[in-house]
Amino acid sequence: YNHIVTEFQQSIIDYYNQPVSQLPNVQYFADKLGLTANYLGDIVKHFTKKSALENIHDYVIKRAKELLLENKKMNTTEVAYELGFEYPNYFSKFFKKQVNLTPKEFRLQAIGNI
Repeated sequence: YNHIVTEFQQSIIDYYNQPVSQLPNVQYFADKLGLTANYLGDIVKHFTKKSALENIHDYVIKRAKELLLENKKMNTTEVAYELGFEYPNYFSKFFKKQVNLTPKEFRLQAIGNI
């Protein structure tokens, strides 16, 4: 079962290594792996202690942080679209909920300007 978790995590990375048009969901990865969303979710939860959706969100936040730090010229809206968010303000709320800082605050803090 561990290989399923590895394939799931690799699928998330692969998804973001191409241009994206929307946020992926658990069903997308389950279809890719030939599993039901519930089955994939159960296996992922068992091995990572987090739901499949939490794993996806963790990766999205990791990528967001990378984009915010590596691409200083990209504004928050561009980062949001790059990650597949349809609405930039939803990205900002999502980021703030996960990190306790807005994307702008995160970037400024990381640069050391706060």
